[in-house]
Amino acid sequence: DTGAAGARLALAGNPFDVAIAGPNIACVVRSYAAAVDYVRLNPLGSLSSIRVGAVPTRVVCSPGGTRAYVTNQFSDEIGVIDLEQRRQTTTIRVPGNPLGAALALDGRTLYVTTNADRLCAVAVPHGRVSGIVSIPLACVHLTLHPSGRLLYVATWKAGVILEMDSRTLRTNRTFRVGGDVQDVAVSGDGLKLYAVNEKGWLDAIHLGTGEHAARVPLPAPGFALATGGDDAVLYVGLVTTGRVALINRHTLRVVATLETGGRPRRMAFDASSGVLTIANEAGWVEVVQPRPGVPQEYDV
Repeated sequence: DTGAAGARLALAGNPFDVAIAGPNIACVVRSYAAAVDYVRLNPLGSLSSIRVGAVPTRVVCSPGGTRAYVTNQFSDEIGVIDLEQRRQTTTIRVPGNPLGAALALDGRTLYVTTNADRLCAVAVPHGRVSGIVSIPLACVHLTLHPSGRLLYVATWKAGVILEMDSRTLRTNRTFRVGGDVQDVAVSGDGLKLYAVNEKGWLDAIHLGTGEHAARVPLPAPGFALATGGDDAVLYVGLVTTGRVALINRHTLRVVATLETGGRPRRMAFDASSGVLTIANEAGWVEVVQPRPGVPQEYDV
């Protein structure tokens, strides 16, 4: 099943990342515009544009949707955004250009990778870095385990995924997948780790045993990865071909392809509405709506 994605909103300035801020609301990073847009998903439209630092890259939102944190890459800082006031209110300095970010479940610790090949723990209430460790090669992708106790950090051309204790930043295990590992995601039950690879495949790893479960060939280099609300579908962004592959998580087979065009980058799934939102650096953000009454089947 192949076809076009859904509603599209033109946004200049290289849309790169998107994060769900609340029901029907997302934050979209526009890297070249030094801005984060506060976007309503249905009907799709930008409610405001928030000025931030130079080359914002990743954005994450607090559990209550009142704050957002953006990696202002060329400003060497994390921008703190008040989403109620819709403005950047302060910044937190980090060592090097900040790349990826993930927020602890309680919203008190922000994990940030930088181009100095460092992983930093940032104490958000105090506005300071509370811990730093070296990693092999930083990129923009990392994610937390649903328990909040473990952190998974992709190391791009180093070809490994680090499983780290989120409290101590110590490495528990190292998963060697090779290639150029990009985005990572953990299943909702916490049992499987998935990693998309720029060399053209998706890895699945059993977290209980640490064993490699499967390697799924992709039709093009993979970059971003998102999971659906009921955990049945994996969405893989194929940035060089303007497509998003939909993979059945249980059979690990590609079941559909969305033709987005452009260069689809990071994606986010709004569990409240079942809408998948895709940032496209060719100049837009788009949403994919589920078919009424049919969970996890989309209008493609």
